Amino acid sequence: MNPKSTVLLMCLFANVSVCVAGGIERKNQSISPLFEQGNYVHLSLTSFLPEVSGRDVAGQATGNVYRNFDLLEFGFKWDLNERLALALIYDQPYGVSTSYRALSPVLGGTSATASVDSLTSVVQYKFANRFGLIGGLSLSTFEGSASLGGLAFSELSGYSASLEKSTEVGYLLGASYAIPSIKFHSAITYRSDIEHVSDLMESISQGVSDLPVTLPQSVTVDISTGISKDVLVFASVYWQDWSEFEIAPSALTAVSGQGLLRFEKDSISYTLGVAKSLSQEWVAGAHLQREEGANSGPTPFGPVNGHNRLGLFATYSYDNAKVTFGYSYTEFGDADPQLQGSPSAEFSDNNGVSLGLSVGYKL
Repeated sequence: MNPKSTVLLMCLFANVSVCVAGGIERKNQSISPLFEQGNYVHLSLTSFLPEVSGRDVAGQATGNVYRNFDLLEFGFKWDLNERLALALIYDQPYGVSTSYRALSPVLGGTSATASVDSLTSVVQYKFANRFGLIGGLSLSTFEGSASLGGLAFSELSGYSASLEKSTEVGYLLGASYAIPSIKFHSAITYRSDIEHVSDLMESISQGVSDLPVTLPQSVTVDISTGISKDVLVFASVYWQDWSEFEIAPSALTAVSGQGLLRFEKDSISYTLGVAKSLSQEWVAGAHLQREEGANSGPTPFGPVNGHNRLGLFATYSYDNAKVTFGYSYTEFGDADPQLQGSPSAEFSDNNGVSLGLSVGYKL
C-alpha cells in the first residue's frame, strides 16, 4: 500500500475488529468510506466469540451467557464534484444476545435478544482551506424480546416480553480537517439520539402497549498523523450517553419496581494505535483501547463493566482493491448484577475474541 493512503487505516481497522462496547453497542458506527479518495465501495464481516461466565449467589456456575454473533457492514461513496461527496453505509451497531442456562437455579431461563439495523446517508463538503463539514441522516430499526427465569425473580419467573420492530430516524453532524502533505486527518462527529416507540406485549398483561426506547447520542473525535514516511499514529475518544437508556415495560415495572435493562453511567472509550507501511502492498498495525462506564448495574443482561482491548490488523492492496484482516482480544471488567438491590451473581475474568475481514475497491 502506498503510505500516502494510510490516513484511513484507523477507520479500516474499526470496521473489522471492534465488537461489544458500551451499553448494548456492538460496533462504533464509522463513516470512514466518506473520507476515501474517489468513488469507493466496501464490504466487511466480523465474528465475535465471547466467553462471559460467573457464579450466581447460590454458588452455581452460570455457563457462558453471551452468544457468538456476526456483523455485516457495507458502504458506497461517490464524489458528486470536487468538493462534495456522498456515502451510504449499512451496519448493525447495537444488539443483545444473553442467555442463562438451567444449570443456574438463580437465573436459569433468563434471556434477552435485541437487534438494531442502521442505514446512514452522509455528505461532506470540503472547503479550499482544508476544512470540511459533515452532515446526514441515519435510519434505524429496533426489535427485541426477553424472558425471566430462576429463583431470583420469584413469582415473576416465566415472565416474557416481545417488542415489535420500530423504525425511526436520527441525524449526524460533524467537521473534518486534513493536511495531506503530512498525512494528518481529524474529524469530530455528533450522532443524535434516536427515539423508538415499539409495540410491547407482556405475558402478565392483556393487549399491546407502547414502549419507548432511546438509542443514545454520541460524540466521536478521531485524529491520525504521519510521524515518518512509513509510520502513522492514530487516536480517538468516543462518548455515548448510556445513562439515559432504559427498557422498562410498564406491567413489569409496576409489579417489580424495576425494568429489564438500564445503565448507570455513560461510556467513554480511548483508543491509541500505530500503523506501518511494510511495502507497496502491505500495511500492518495495532491498537490499544480502554472503555469505562455503562455497566448494567441492576440487571443480569449485560454482566460486564467496561473493557481493555488489544487489536491487530494487516491490509493488502493490489491495484484498486484492498483487503484488511483484523483480530482483537478483549478483557471485560468484572460485574456484579443485582436485582432489587441484592447481588444475583458475580462475573470476573471474562474475555472475547473478534475476527474480521474487510474488502474495499476504488471504482
